[in-house]
Amino acid sequence: MSRKLQIIMGGLIIVLFLGFIFISIFKSNFNSEKLLAELYEAVDKGDSKYLGKYIKVKGKTHLIDEDVKKITNLLNNMGSMDIRIFDKEVDDSYNVFISKDGKEKLLYDKFVINVNTINLVLTTNAPNSKVYLDNKAIGETNDEGKLHYKNIIPGEYNVKVEYSGKYGKSEITEKIKIWNEVEDTIEVSLDLNIGYIDIYSNRDDAKLYVNGKDTGLLVKDIHNFGPIPLDGSITIQSKATAENGIIESDEKVVNHSTSYKLNLEDKENSIEETLNELVYNYEVGLVNAINYNDFSYASPYILKGSNLYNAQLKLIKNLNEQGIKEDYISHELIKVQKIDNAKYYLTVSESHKVYKADGGENIVKHTWQYDVQKVGDKYYLTNLK
Repeated sequence: MSRKLQIIMGGLIIVLFLGFIFISIFKSNFNSEKLLAELYEAVDKGDSKYLGKYIKVKGKTHLIDEDVKKITNLLNNMGSMDIRIFDKEVDDSYNVFISKDGKEKLLYDKFVINVNTINLVLTTNAPNSKVYLDNKAIGETNDEGKLHYKNIIPGEYNVKVEYSGKYGKSEITEKIKIWNEVEDTIEVSLDLNIGYIDIYSNRDDAKLYVNGKDTGLLVKDIHNFGPIPLDGSITIQSKATAENGIIESDEKVVNHSTSYKLNLEDKENSIEETLNELVYNYEVGLVNAINYNDFSYASPYILKGSNLYNAQLKLIKNLNEQGIKEDYISHELIKVQKIDNAKYYLTVSESHKVYKADGGENIVKHTWQYDVQKVGDKYYLTNLK
């Protein structure tokens, strides 16, 4: 054997020996089992940076960091031991599983975590409402309050439903886990604090007002009014035209889904009774103020500083100086005209018996128009015509 051949053979033996050593060291440090263990460890630690290289989502060619984090959190909550691994034949009926995907380090099997997207069927009591996933608009519910949305990266999302109707707004946000181990579709139900109400009135001509605005609807024609918010942000009231002006029902705060009575006569009668009582107290108080020269008998029923207040203060002084006394005989509230929620005009006929200082007496009858002003919860007379 020539010297040259000896050198070549010796070189080959050295190369083979070093290759054997390198492969042995490489194999001891990098093998499929070790790589799989590292994958499990990353799942249990929630290491999204590491897992980003080993997550494959069906139908997605690119994942943003937020997608990887959602999947990582989901896997971390599951735990690595709950993730199925398929060494040979793959069963992709599971939405998360580990399978082989080519080679890593040139020699060893590469394992990846396969993830399927999930479809969402959202059911609400809010038709035609906007729906958001983590503040991203994904569509609107249909007339039945449903929304179908496909191919969602599995994980936890803030799901918001936002209803904006003709008579008010409402929304709800809940954290939902969009995930199922084997099903490709999940159903979620989110109900807002809205509903339908029944409204009644004892007058066929009563109109419905919502938050003070005329709806253009007669109460008698309304059935299942809504959907409207039931959180107390809506008030309803009925109004109608009567002989003495516009009459109104009490305002009702809508805070439950049931029926509401918006009757008018009771409201009308109660106002007339209140105003009639005001006139009576004023008439009797004025007579006592004249007879005892003490304005405090009449002043509680007259708005301080008003025209009537100043005029009757002078009247009592003048009549007292003339020695005139009076008796209250009667009065009649002929007409109540409502100007607005705080102002009324009253037409009143009244009879007094007047005693003069010279002993003469006579019965005096007048018909006046009084102005009435509501201040807080009380009514006061303010003017006389």
